[in-house]
Amino acid sequence: MNIEIENIDQVEVKGTKYGMKIRDGICLPNGVINLSYSKCFSLRDDDILISSFPKSGTTWTNELVWLIIHNLDYENSQKNVDKKFIWLDPGIPTKIIDDANSPRLFKNHLPLQFLPSDIKSEKIKKIYVLRNPKDMLVSTFHFYKKLVKDEFTGEFKDLVDLFEEGKTWYGPWWSHVDSFVDLPNTFLVIYEDLIKKPNETIKSLGEFLGKNLSDAEIEFLIESTSFKKMKDSENTLKNDPKHSSIFRSDLVFFRKGEIGDWKNYFDEKMSKRIENVN
Repeated sequence: MNIEIENIDQVEVKGTKYGMKIRDGICLPNGVINLSYSKCFSLRDDDILISSFPKSGTTWTNELVWLIIHNLDYENSQKNVDKKFIWLDPGIPTKIIDDANSPRLFKNHLPLQFLPSDIKSEKIKKIYVLRNPKDMLVSTFHFYKKLVKDEFTGEFKDLVDLFEEGKTWYGPWWSHVDSFVDLPNTFLVIYEDLIKKPNETIKSLGEFLGKNLSDAEIEFLIESTSFKKMKDSENTLKNDPKHSSIFRSDLVFFRKGEIGDWKNYFDEKMSKRIENVN
């Protein structure tokens, strides 16, 4: 796949080894190659777009959505993992997107301004994944530390500083969230709800996707996308040769999957700062 390299400015960012790319004041991973691709393709009425801030439960939601759309075909869900969704962030040439069969499933972390304007159509289904930003930041910190081109060398407090300043990837977090949850025909997946009330949350997600899931099907989905199942798939992901330039070998992609781990990292002052961002 040949991707035309777009000229995107590079900036130094406190706590990062190689800095970040920046466009329109938004900090981006160094793996973003061409933003024009994500903006200029045409959406179809049966497209489904999953958006989120990184480390918010995106992979979990992706698996649920794929299985629901494909009638709980778990066996095939474990094959061609990279081809199940069109990953918009790095830059996917428009021809590849246009040639993809319907229904197309998209995943991305990009701010709304870098996506096609027709994403605002009421016909197109959007799913936004939201997680407590404190737990999200803890997960982000451990993830950043194990990246090759985007290694984070700072302390946790440095990441909190960046978050408050809107300088983490795809930030500011608050404007990212606000822009997506206000879109028409958008289903909000809350990470904590998937843990606390999975049956109710998955049933509602299925209804949004046009599927009336039985209790047995919901239980199957819960088991098929459990943290243990996701954790078991981690080695397959990391051992894929094309990921060696992205992730270090000691990366833990699925670390804990818990609620409230932030209490082990935040002091009271840092916690208040996160609560007051807007």
